[in-house]
Order: sequence, then structure tokens, then C-alpha cells
Amino acid sequence: MISGVLSITIILIVFYHGINILSNRGVSGEIIGSILGYHYNTLGSFYIILGPLIIVLAIRKRFWGVINWCLALIAVGFLQSRTALFVFLFGNIMMLFFLGKKKELILLSSLFLISSLYFLPEFLHKTLLIGLDENLDSIFSGRIDSIWLPLLIEWLNNIKLFLFGKGMFAMMTSRQFQMGIMYQTGHSHNALLGLFIDNGIFIFSGVIFIISRLLILAWHNVKRINSDIGWALLMSIICYFISTISGRTFYPTPDTMFLFPIIAILVIFLQLNIDILKSNEPIRQNDTRP
Repeated sequence: MISGVLSITIILIVFYHGINILSNRGVSGEIIGSILGYHYNTLGSFYIILGPLIIVLAIRKRFWGVINWCLALIAVGFLQSRTALFVFLFGNIMMLFFLGKKKELILLSSLFLISSLYFLPEFLHKTLLIGLDENLDSIFSGRIDSIWLPLLIEWLNNIKLFLFGKGMFAMMTSRQFQMGIMYQTGHSHNALLGLFIDNGIFIFSGVIFIISRLLILAWHNVKRINSDIGWALLMSIICYFISTISGRTFYPTPDTMFLFPIIAILVIFLQLNIDILKSNEPIRQNDTRP
């Protein structure tokens, strides 16, 4: 319901101001963001997280589920956030794969391929091709040379910063940031790098180790239960972590508005279903029917 209302709102905003605003990603993003109160990348984060759950309703062939998925796809396209679009589609395809929906997977993949080759709107074509004719730094909108490398070099050359970091928003305390050499933005546009420069190598390593172990444990339990909701909840988390390569953060922010509740729901879902599986094991063991 939330995603449907958000999608309809984004679509109405675009059509109200004229579809031509999409020809300039900065203008359309500013208009949508000013009305909804969030940057278009933050709005894209909502779809990154909710995407696997949205397609579950469509897979169940409920009328509203299919309509909701179509509206979400259009809204993500209108937002013109490359990370959101790619990760949204990736989450959808992986959900079909995990659930064994081969026909739907082939159909959806073929639809995306044909659309990208022949029917991709001009505004999306321009957005998706940004930097592809230049170099890797251009693909990431200049973040490698103007944010990531300067921060890494400064932190690696200072043992105190390397070990302990500089606290939240450490990027803004960087010497190169204060000299105006780096992009003047409030975060590093890479959650892993942001976690490292804020907290240092010890906390960074510990957090990554814990996250990795928990994801592996969740993967095994979801695979054991093999439920569409279980896969959707897990893929929502994985999709968000993938998206942190080019932005977002691990801290509680508008980007993670739906992430932490989904983590809590997944934990409860797994616990309930594992308890049910365990309670059914004695019944199976006592069943002596041939």
C-alpha cells in the first residue's frame, strides 16, 4: 500500500509538471524532492528495499499486486536514480530465480532486454549511459577521484584516523574537504567507506564480520524454510547493501527508514518458522507409516 501511494504520487507529480521535465534529471529530481521532502536517491532507496516484497504480490497474481509492481517500475524510472533502477530490477530477477519461477524469469528478462534495446525512453537512455563513453570515475559521477581516493589516502596516511576514525560525518573534517578539493557533500557516497572513516579499522572490521555472519545465517534459514516472504525479506536487505556501493549509509536515516523494520520482521519470521519446523520433527519421527 505504501509503495503504491508513493508510486502514484511520483507519477502524478511528473505528469502535472509535464513529462518534458524528465529530460533534465536535475530539474525533475529537484521538483519531486521538493514536493515529497526527500532527495530522489532517498526515494529510490525505498524502492530498493521494498522491491522484492512488491514483486511477491505480483508473483501471487493478485490484481493489485501486478498493478502495484507496474506503478513501482514506472516511478523508479521517473526518479532516474541509476542505482535504484538497477538494484530494483536485480532484486526482482533474483526473487524469480530463488522462487523457481522460470517462465516469469524468462519473460521479465526478455521484456527488460527488448525494452532497453528498442523502447527505452530517451530520458532513461541518457541517464543509464552517463559516463560509459569515458572512464570508471565518470560512471560513478566523479566520486572515485573526488571523494573516495582522497579520503582513503588521507586516512591510510594517518595511523590515528586509520585505527579509530573521526566520528560521524568524518568526511567533513577531512583536510581536503575543508580546502575545497573534494566534492562538497555531507557523506562519502559509499556506506563502507563512510563506516571506515567514521569508526576506524577495528569497528569497521567488527561490524562487517557481524553483518556477514548474520547474512549467512539468515540465508541458510531462509533456504531451509523456502518461503516467498522469507526470500523477499532477505533480498530486501541484500539489495540495500548492494546499493551502498554508490551511496547511502548504515546509520538510521531516511534511506534506512524501511530497512531496520524489515530486519526485525525477518528475525521474527525466521524464529516463528524455525520453531514450527522443530515442533513438527517429533511428529515425523513418530510417523511409522510406510
